[in-house]
Amino acid sequence: MHRTHITLIALLPLSLYCAMAVQAQNLLSNPGFENANPGDYWQLWKSDTTTAATYDAVLTFPTTGAHEGTRYARVEVKAAAPENWHIQLQLPPDWVADSGATYELKFWARSDSSTSIHVGIQDGPDNNYTYRSGQDCSLSPEWTEQTLVYASDRQGNGALRFNLYLGAHQDTYGFDSFSLEKQAVGIRKDRAGGQAFRIGQGSGDLVLSLSLGGGASEDWKADLLDLRGMTLATASGRAGRALTLAQPREPGIYVIRAATSTRSWVRKVFLGKNSRL
Repeated sequence: MHRTHITLIALLPLSLYCAMAVQAQNLLSNPGFENANPGDYWQLWKSDTTTAATYDAVLTFPTTGAHEGTRYARVEVKAAAPENWHIQLQLPPDWVADSGATYELKFWARSDSSTSIHVGIQDGPDNNYTYRSGQDCSLSPEWTEQTLVYASDRQGNGALRFNLYLGAHQDTYGFDSFSLEKQAVGIRKDRAGGQAFRIGQGSGDLVLSLSLGGGASEDWKADLLDLRGMTLATASGRAGRALTLAQPREPGIYVIRAATSTRSWVRKVFLGKNSRL
């Protein structure tokens, strides 16, 4: 089954961006594998199926070759599995998810043979580990940083999981320097009162709404751009009325820019089309 999903990062008026910067807390235990027993926090999970004997993987924590510090996680997939999720490096689940919060996952990764992995976003045991969304990551023999942003509708300790699906290819992977941080939510109120810029999805379109607060009403314009700065779609209207932008066909990271004559906002989004495997 194919699905289209959108994951959002925090939105800030440009004039307030620096003022809103705060030190976020890393929610993951032992994120760089430096503690004495990394296996107490990080687990290599393999599906127990009738075909399990046809694939295998091993997790170790070498003390040389890390991206940062002295250790990293090394996963050798000795034989590929029938499904990518049959082999998973599971991130520590011992953190409390907040419904409505936006989480940013970052980590450094490499692979000997330049294959790809999938970051799967799942429920916890209270909902039978149901798959929610995910993102493919293309790796190389060099360490590269990977980023995923997800808006949660799950609540509770262990209720939301981020796991790396490694079963698609026979390869040797390295992982290091993980961070999972809860992002700032919404727009800070300024002297003009509360503001809100929201993005949703209609039938094949992005639906945008802007509220300036305090009863203010101005003309505004919204643009969808790729990371090269090329404008892919644009729309204009009056604040308080929704605008629509055609959603791009290609999955990837895009930028949505909204502006009135007196202020502007920028939001980065991930628009992707992934199979539930």
